[in-house]
Amino acid sequence: MDVRGKSDEERRRRVMEAKLSTPLDELCRGHPVEFGTYISYCRSLRFEGKPDYDYCRKLFADVFLRRGYERDAQFDWVAPPELKEGTSLARACQRLVAPNSARNAVLVF
Repeated sequence: MDVRGKSDEERRRRVMEAKLSTPLDELCRGHPVEFGTYISYCRSLRFEGKPDYDYCRKLFADVFLRRGYERDAQFDWVAPPELKEGTSLARACQRLVAPNSARNAVLVF
């Protein structure tokens, strides 16, 4: 879908339409089912609705535990360029990408 527009407003509208028209299974393909559940839940909220934050946190906490991650304070957005061997982040990267490209990995769980 071409999201270019003659104005910023038109471009934003087209981006929104593209996001809303992408089927959830296509959008979340290759990711844990909880991502689809979360997006579906968010889409169902009314503007005035109050999100159930405990429910949302539990969705992702379940993925975290199921995948065997540990709370080791090694977050992908603050990790040093050379990932410390043995951290859950390093192990996750090794499972998700080739060993030689772990430095360029984007960790999504």
